[in-house]
Amino acid sequence: MPESLKNVLLVMNTSACLRPPSIPQEGEDKAISHIDEEVQRRRWGATKERLESFLPGFLDEVIPTLEPAVTTAEALSASAQAPAGVGPSA
Repeated sequence: MPESLKNVLLVMNTSACLRPPSIPQEGEDKAISHIDEEVQRRRWGATKERLESFLPGFLDEVIPTLEPAVTTAEALSASAQAPAGVGPSA
């Protein structure tokens, strides 16, 4: 059963029916995106709540939520503050 459920969740995610609300879709109209955000948040929350009752962690495993990317400026700042001998050049 988990394999069939996984396939259903992946199809729903690919078709943008079920996705973490924090992940914007490329080329989306901002007005539609704003309206859709609340619907996605509710749908994701309801789905996660129900799945957690019998398959804890399954939804996060199938459709991982992305953390905000580190900007180039933040990465450069962090590497500039690293002690000598530590970092990408070491």
